[in-house]
Amino acid sequence: MQARNAHVCLRSGRALMALVPLLAAGCLERPLVPIPPCTRSRVAETIEVTGVEDVDLLLVVDDSNSMAEEQGQLIAQLPRLVEVLASGDRGLDGTIDFRAARSLHVGIVSSDMGVGVASGVGLEGCSMGNGDDGVLFASGPSCPGASGPVFEFERGGDASAFARDVGCAANLGTLGCGYEQPLESMLKALSPAGPEPWAASGYLTPAFLSGGGQGGSTGLNTGFIRDGSVLAIIMVTDENDCSASDSSIFELDDPRYASAIPNLRCWALADRLHAASRYVDGLVALRTRPSRVVFGAITGVPVSAVTDGLSYDEMLALPEMQEQPDALRPSQLSIACRGPLQEVGAFPGRRLVEVARGLQQLGAATTVQSICQGNFEGALDRIIDELATVLGGACLPHPLNPDAEGRVACEVHEVLPAIETSSPDRSRCASLPSPDAYTRVGEETEVVRGVTLHHEICAVRSLGRSDVGAVPGWFYDDASAPGSTVRDSCGSATEPGQRISFSMLDAIPGAELRLVCDQTIAPGDGAATGIGSFCDPDAPRDACAEARAPDRVSPLACDRLFRTCALACTDSSICSGAGLGGQVCDPRTAGEIFGDHVPPSVDEATVHGFCVNPICDE
Repeated sequence: MQARNAHVCLRSGRALMALVPLLAAGCLERPLVPIPPCTRSRVAETIEVTGVEDVDLLLVVDDSNSMAEEQGQLIAQLPRLVEVLASGDRGLDGTIDFRAARSLHVGIVSSDMGVGVASGVGLEGCSMGNGDDGVLFASGPSCPGASGPVFEFERGGDASAFARDVGCAANLGTLGCGYEQPLESMLKALSPAGPEPWAASGYLTPAFLSGGGQGGSTGLNTGFIRDGSVLAIIMVTDENDCSASDSSIFELDDPRYASAIPNLRCWALADRLHAASRYVDGLVALRTRPSRVVFGAITGVPVSAVTDGLSYDEMLALPEMQEQPDALRPSQLSIACRGPLQEVGAFPGRRLVEVARGLQQLGAATTVQSICQGNFEGALDRIIDELATVLGGACLPHPLNPDAEGRVACEVHEVLPAIETSSPDRSRCASLPSPDAYTRVGEETEVVRGVTLHHEICAVRSLGRSDVGAVPGWFYDDASAPGSTVRDSCGSATEPGQRISFSMLDAIPGAELRLVCDQTIAPGDGAATGIGSFCDPDAPRDACAEARAPDRVSPLACDRLFRTCALACTDSSICSGAGLGGQVCDPRTAGEIFGDHVPPSVDEATVHGFCVNPICDE
């Protein structure tokens, strides 16, 4: 059998994990920090499976009459976007910075959703009906016969040729309706007509002004969203979204709206637009977990709001982001910014910022960039960063302490998708591929929209280095395992980094992993050697011998059982005499301490013989 390894990494930056403090063996301790005088730390982390390798990317392009230059900039950056995602090389300099996408689906929709029943609107490009209706474009005006509407790329393919194909199709022209509805177009393009395996439990199709969603297994955009992929949206528009819940607001002859001139109707009749929460909820409902959504908007916000790193709340509070008629040209709103690509400028994209804020609050990855930037390279870089985080996972900020076989005193529990909403082959431990690698250890429930869902919890088999590639299971990957690429994804020039990886197993889409460790956690960089510090009992020189107990006289030694610096002893008086008040000399054998999990390099009859805190180790 061809061995295949998958990886799940952790890091302390973006919220891909939530630390859960535990009461372990009587000691409440902080995660990832050794706390003397306890010799062990208890850590629990809840993390999502980050074995995501497939990206489904929807480009939502404003095709109104002011967007020619902006479309050109987007198209100019697409080759680099595709090549970076396909290679994992951010700088395209030969250095791999994150795990590359295995495959890409790219779809393109316009912002034109028509004006519904309105017969006379007085705005260029707008006509009765549903416009482009969220249907993916197979080609653009200048490239008939392109390979869409779902453009597909597989790792190892010609990324440049693929990007050219997509770029040609994304050149939509500028004849679209001036009442831009990019959010509604996005939602209709992606929403299935009914439940799908890749949608959240309890999925309900949004109601549209006409017809149903175009996504899913029966819609016009079938095949675009895949199970287990990350769903990414890049939206480019120089005006605020005007997704209307009542298309009559566009009708010039409707006496109810006679006072609102065409250019200002979306602002003056904002109460007739769909709430931003419709799109937040709608996108989150399309994935089993919000972290599988990446939303990027290139829209009307001041360039300084991006360069200064403002939060979404701060961005929305800027004077430039307040919608009001322009004092010099009262038939249009004041602009948020003007860049080299805009003759008039870009108007405040408030609704897109509100959607990004709502998605971020639910755990999705989001970024809002300014359409007034000189080019879109920086904007696409930020979207690449968000995608790279999901693709590459996150890495452990500090190493665990493996034994001679590369094992760590940790368990990995996989919480499977709900039994009620998923097929048995991914919701039952006994039905997973390589079932001997999983042991059912429990079940938990959650209530979603009043429905109780049940999740089986499976313990994944732990492997040593010699098992990697030969036995299904998980292993601690710190660059010592055969074929490890951890340095590329999690490390630096001087440190290899560390993560959890899988051998001969594929991540279960929609599952969650829980890592629970009962061992010493490495101190942060620059920490002094002391009780609880890492050590290698087989090293030529005992680094612990240079450290001292609290009496500043008694030297420490490397504790072979726990691979940490501690004070060796033959009776408890040695512990108290060295200033370790309350600690006792541990007379237990390795077999008594570890049971069936004695480290391979240790004889089970080995007496511990080190000072311990009895509260922690009883």
